[in-house]
Amino acid sequence: MEKCKFSFYYLSLLLLLFACDNDDDNFSKSGSEELILDGYLIVNGNSYSSSLDIISDDLQNIESSIFLAENNSELPSISNIIFKEDLAYFFFNNSNNIYILYKSNLRVKEIFKIQQNILGSHIDENNDLYLTTNNELLIYNNVDLFNQFPETYPLQENYKKIIDIGENLFLYNNGGISSSISVFNKTKKEITDEFEFENATNFTREGNFLYFLSGNYITEFSLVTKSITKQISILNDENYNKSFQVLKNRVYLFSGLNLYAIPISENQIDEEDILLPFENNEQGNRLAQNMKILDNYIFLSFNNFWDPSDQNQLYVYNLEGEFQKSFFTNGGMKELYKIEND
Repeated sequence: MEKCKFSFYYLSLLLLLFACDNDDDNFSKSGSEELILDGYLIVNGNSYSSSLDIISDDLQNIESSIFLAENNSELPSISNIIFKEDLAYFFFNNSNNIYILYKSNLRVKEIFKIQQNILGSHIDENNDLYLTTNNELLIYNNVDLFNQFPETYPLQENYKKIIDIGENLFLYNNGGISSSISVFNKTKKEITDEFEFENATNFTREGNFLYFLSGNYITEFSLVTKSITKQISILNDENYNKSFQVLKNRVYLFSGLNLYAIPISENQIDEEDILLPFENNEQGNRLAQNMKILDNYIFLSFNNFWDPSDQNQLYVYNLEGEFQKSFFTNGGMKELYKIEND
């Protein structure tokens, strides 16, 4: 027992030393001191790098490469951004770094490192930070990264997504031949339920439901009853470049050829559900890449894969499919966030 205690103490010391390896001095503060950011934050990029554009609340202006302008540095591939009070926490694919930025101007304040690459991240209403790594869940109380050792709990899978519902964390991956969901109870500090789905991809949450593509269906999974409650057939559209969100009792499905607005009460899609067709229009050679919905606006991203020199384009519509604005961006939209500063 004494040997175990000594080993734990030694490991904890190593973790603390590793976490304090702070390299935020690599960033220079080049931006304007008066810059205050508000609007729609567009995360562009690929598996290796990211750039940030911001569109004003009124959809009239776009500022490109905000992070580069403020820090004189490029960003790795972003997996998640969490805004908390006056800070923004950036998490990355295949990285053990957490960038802590000032939310007002997205300048780097400091960088925190853990030993393993971070897969999933979430901050709950109590300001506790949850991280998933390789077969492990880490918990930092009150997002206090630099002054504590995290609680650690073993996991059977490597989970990249975390959803918080009451006393439970739902841990899952965003697709594959087999996708599993584990339910971690925050009070009991253990996994209490596990579910497995075949060919489940493109998970999205709305309220107390988790929706995902599974074969030729959109499946609705209740996070309260922990059971499948509905399936919508999408067999009529065989394009596989699909992204979707659920909002106001409608499923907005972007297939690449069409944008559908499907009433949640329906059991299958049909031509009457097509909100916008994209077969022959102003997008030209650009292919549909992604869709995000925020503040009752639909953001659709198009890339020209035949001509890399051609700029990516972002189209904005309201929920009824009426065109609002278009923008050229520095890359294909991966994620969309709202950034607000008082």
